Amino acid sequence: MITSNLGIIQKELVKKIGGIPLVARVLGRAVKFEGNVERWEKMLKNVLITPLQKENFVLSILKLSVDRLPSSALKQCFSYCSIFPKNFVFEKQKLVQMWMAQGFLRPQEGRNVTMENVGDIYFKILLSHCLFEGANETRTVKCYMMHDLVYDIAMAISRDQNLQLHPTNIFEKELQNKEIQNVAGKLRTIDFIQKIPYNVDHTLFYVEIRNFVCLRVLKMSSYKLSKSINQLKHLRYLEISSYSMRLRSLESIGSLHNLQTLKLLVSSIEEFPTNFTNLVNLRHLEVTMIDYKTPSRLSQLTQLQTLSHFAIGFEKGCKISELGPLKNLQGSLRLFCLEKVESKEEANGAYLVDKENLKKL
Repeated sequence: MITSNLGIIQKELVKKIGGIPLVARVLGRAVKFEGNVERWEKMLKNVLITPLQKENFVLSILKLSVDRLPSSALKQCFSYCSIFPKNFVFEKQKLVQMWMAQGFLRPQEGRNVTMENVGDIYFKILLSHCLFEGANETRTVKCYMMHDLVYDIAMAISRDQNLQLHPTNIFEKELQNKEIQNVAGKLRTIDFIQKIPYNVDHTLFYVEIRNFVCLRVLKMSSYKLSKSINQLKHLRYLEISSYSMRLRSLESIGSLHNLQTLKLLVSSIEEFPTNFTNLVNLRHLEVTMIDYKTPSRLSQLTQLQTLSHFAIGFEKGCKISELGPLKNLQGSLRLFCLEKVESKEEANGAYLVDKENLKKL
């Protein structure tokens, strides 16, 4: 039952909210009732007396929700989303992997949780605070986005605003400017897939890729990889998307020892490099292509959690038993060329029955 004071506060809040459902939901999450009526009433009064102009009240409520996030790491994850364009639609798993690449997800010592577990918890908290919302799109994977007003808050609190170099500048002579080179040396994320048209020649970027020494996340849409990509020692997330082109070589990727996530969305790959097993920190390998090639000796990449598919072969390093040591596999796995399994013993060597986190086969 609402007391007279709370009733008055309620009416005043409804006026200030101005009929915007998002603000009502955010406010409800930020100052929710936790059993103490007096404390709750005080919190609501503090919201009412916020010394801001009327037109800024909505943004002040949204910022209040961010300020009340339980950790600085969570705030980092939220503000990181300011690097995306407005109305950007994202998948939960991809975003968590990008947070992981930036070093935002640190499990507490002694607890049996992974960075992905921490990211899942963080995502749910941001969703519960109404800072993320479901996107109305018909996709097989559930997608999310940020409300325009929430996005404005992310932009306002982001500490990396001065480190955002528009990718089109990279293709101009301006890159020679020392000031831009200095910014390039601090950039941690570049998304060419989202911001650069497919018909733009990426050659200049590859020539200058060595300037991006702190890069953690790189998303691009070209079929040609510069050898100098092996100088990006801090790179942890690499996505190459080009369905209409063949990926000629991956040899330079083998030197990226810190790589955690590799997504290859291409029509075909000529071959995987022999040094692919050097990617000892690889946790997520997603390859979408027509000919379903698989790197050999995958059993050495024991941290793998995501493996989109496995094409069985007769050769050593390509047999189904390569899956045996991959105890952390989870989600979905597609198996191809099952006719190449030569015996029951070989099939048992995959230990599929022991992979408890594998949900779909």
